[in-house]
Amino acid sequence: MFEAIILAGLVLLNYSQALPTSPTVQQIQASRSDQGHLIDRRAEDSSIPLERDESAGIFTANMVIEGILLPMHVDTGSSQLWGAHESCQACRDAHMIVLDTVLPEECERKDIQYAAGTVTGCLANTSVSLGSYYVEDLRILLATDISEEIAMHGHLYSGTLGLADDKLTIGNTSTFGSSLFTQGQIPSPKIGFYLPGRNNPVDEGKMAFGNSIERFTTNIEPITLPRARPDDGVYVINVTKVSVGETTVASNQQAVLDTGSLGIGIPPSMSDNILSTIYGKITEEDGGKKVNGSSPLGENNLTSLSFTFDGKTFNVGYEELISTSQEDGQCWALMDTYKGNEADETWILGEAFLHTVYHVINIEDGTVDLHNA
Repeated sequence: MFEAIILAGLVLLNYSQALPTSPTVQQIQASRSDQGHLIDRRAEDSSIPLERDESAGIFTANMVIEGILLPMHVDTGSSQLWGAHESCQACRDAHMIVLDTVLPEECERKDIQYAAGTVTGCLANTSVSLGSYYVEDLRILLATDISEEIAMHGHLYSGTLGLADDKLTIGNTSTFGSSLFTQGQIPSPKIGFYLPGRNNPVDEGKMAFGNSIERFTTNIEPITLPRARPDDGVYVINVTKVSVGETTVASNQQAVLDTGSLGIGIPPSMSDNILSTIYGKITEEDGGKKVNGSSPLGENNLTSLSFTFDGKTFNVGYEELISTSQEDGQCWALMDTYKGNEADETWILGEAFLHTVYHVINIEDGTVDLHNA
């Protein structure tokens, strides 16, 4: 048995499981062509639309695998592309759209261990298309079983599109992104992301392979940050300082940028102090934290948290650090303690931070460009 453990899979920080989800199953029609993929569905625009579910904070892109259209969770914190298979009863029970690809005769069990659950299945070569891009014989995982934590959001997505390095895939095979660059379908090994926040009038996010989306950025030059841990396969950058209001609460830290995480993860050594300062009174409930809908830092303090990278500061407003108001008038906190590997020095900057920037990852060398959105 070979077990692939993909660090920083971080699909969702554990506390996000307390967030309510809509009971309505989102159906996406599966379609086929005689060739097994949907040429006529390829978008003319090179950018890929990303749909966000408000309740769970998950961004998905519609990907065609062997002729079937699946909503795929877009995750820069992992590398393996997987899709639900018809043999996966847990996938079907979770209302995932499933693939009917023939499983290999010799199916050796493969596991992907995320921070929030496990996916098990068989590797197979399939044709994959996303927007205007198409890759034939891409090695993906056909999921034959998923854990309860993964199944919980099955009505939102039917697989994961991992966009970290090849070194984190099972067997170090090519990712979808690296295949596009190797085949010359994109001009550079860069992928740009615009992930609008809850209060942004633009509901749809965008992902752009090989370039950036200038209309979502300011004219200010971006800051380019090298990968802080060269041997790491995810996008780890150095953080000069972290501030709450005018007070510096941490210096010389490292952070993982991860579209697959809902909120912000804080190193254990400082999380209690930061959480109480930002949220004030906190009530533990159903595995999450209930907090006030308004910042205890005061109405005039619009920025409760800021991150400085190599002299450039990006601010995160309080409204990005809480969920929508619940029936009891309180909100779920979108920050919590990160308890993963190297947790004493590592932050996880998920969507709560990424809503405030336009960021571009380099899938070859791990550098990151941060723009003001």
